[in-house]
Amino acid sequence: MKKFIAAAAIVSIAASTITTPAQAASYKVVKGKLVDAKTGKVVKKTTVFKKKLYQKGVLAKGTVLYKGTLYVKGSIPKGYTLYKKTLYSKGKKHHGVNTYKKKLYVDGIEKEKNALFVHDEKLHQGEPLFQGMKLYEGFLYSNGYRYTGVYNQHYYHEGKDIYDGSLNDSMVTVRYTDDQSAIVRVSGIPGNIKETSAQTVISTQGSPATWKFEKGAGQLGDLVFTFTGIQSNGSFNVTISSLFYGEGRGALNFNNKTFSFKSLLQLKSNADFNQLLNDVEKLKQVDADQGKWFVAESDALTERASRYESLFGDNGSTAQSNAALYYAAHQLNNDFKALKKKYDGKYFK
Repeated sequence: MKKFIAAAAIVSIAASTITTPAQAASYKVVKGKLVDAKTGKVVKKTTVFKKKLYQKGVLAKGTVLYKGTLYVKGSIPKGYTLYKKTLYSKGKKHHGVNTYKKKLYVDGIEKEKNALFVHDEKLHQGEPLFQGMKLYEGFLYSNGYRYTGVYNQHYYHEGKDIYDGSLNDSMVTVRYTDDQSAIVRVSGIPGNIKETSAQTVISTQGSPATWKFEKGAGQLGDLVFTFTGIQSNGSFNVTISSLFYGEGRGALNFNNKTFSFKSLLQLKSNADFNQLLNDVEKLKQVDADQGKWFVAESDALTERASRYESLFGDNGSTAQSNAALYYAAHQLNNDFKALKKKYDGKYFK
């Protein structure tokens, strides 16, 4: 054990006395001149030694920018220095917003005194932050900071306009889970709604219903309404008056925007909708019958797909003529397209 400790001590001492090549080539100052510590010769190349700049062995004269650092008479200046119209601080190009000798500098470069500009994601007018609301280069700022909240019936997130405050048919779909139940989805709404606030005003009529917000991948998500006990000959609707986002973020107001829907049994009276509904149900069973129905119906399905798209697609004519039918059939048509594409690839490679 003693031998082991002694050996370790020897290794430690030896390691501490090893001289690296960099140390071997170090310098020293003799009579004001920088010399090579080993040879004693004056160092001719430009060299930094102990934070001082030497040129041809003597302290550099005047103001010199060397490898990104500014030196004045060989030393790094302690305060601000203006060199070739660029402002330096402690030898480095200044980062930030600063007034020096009554002139404005941004990251070392002079700007007009009251210039409007963005620095580190903050909006300035001159050195101070801009006060008030300002849309600038695609971002909305509030007192200099990127704004999150409601402004002029738009919703902004970190300065970006993510929602124009409108509610329209293209945002709404309905999926009937059975003859008496449906799920209504209003897509593309900003999250963080204060659901229990008196300033969030949402109502439903025509059948028992609940609602919630489901977050999407980004800052937007869906308002999801679940209806049960729908009467076979009745209708139901959603009315959205106001969505409140908390103090300081404001409310979006919709003037009692109402979306109305019919029961599934009423919609089945429409031949195109009923055929689409049946096609989707059949497509869901394709694997069970090993594709026999799909292969036999392929040409007819392709023809019907074109008709469904013209009626219920993104620019379908039903959206204007029969909104209640469009809400239900549009989502169903999307399901149809996805299923058909899947089995086209499987059975007609």
